[in-house]
Amino acid sequence: QTLEIPMYFTVAWEDDRLEVDHTHTAWKKSTTGPVNESTEDAETLKLFWKPNLEIYGLQEFKKHNILNEMAGLRISRSKRITFDIKVTIVVSCQMDFNDYPFDEHTCFFQVGSYFYDKNSVTCTSEFHDPRSKSNIQERSLQHSVKFRKLRRSRGVVRLQSGEYAACGFEVLLR
Repeated sequence: QTLEIPMYFTVAWEDDRLEVDHTHTAWKKSTTGPVNESTEDAETLKLFWKPNLEIYGLQEFKKHNILNEMAGLRISRSKRITFDIKVTIVVSCQMDFNDYPFDEHTCFFQVGSYFYDKNSVTCTSEFHDPRSKSNIQERSLQHSVKFRKLRRSRGVVRLQSGEYAACGFEVLLR
């Protein structure tokens, strides 16, 4: 079975190798975004080092487009690179329907490095539960969908090649 999750997927990292001119006028006022950040075309990402990421159990990664990819790139004065993209992600999720119609499932969305182990890369995540906004109208479902922080025991993915840091969230289906 699979779970399809529409989301804004954001990845941020710091790159100390960036050369930043702290006296440049672009940092003094918000011309293309927040103060101390520069908003760039998402295509600019090709010019930077990027962490190698894996979404564990990934089945499909669908990018949303209108005229171009719905994506953005921000570079901060403190050398932090943030990439956002509107996607629909499909991940595998083991489900057991033996207790139908009273079945419950927990699906995991976990992201980590596909190359560097937990001793080389750390991972933190932040998510915003779409149901936390009271003004959102949802269609009536025959089941409940809840989001929560990834439990601590899921913060490490153990594979034959080693142990890898993971971050993400859980989706509870009831």
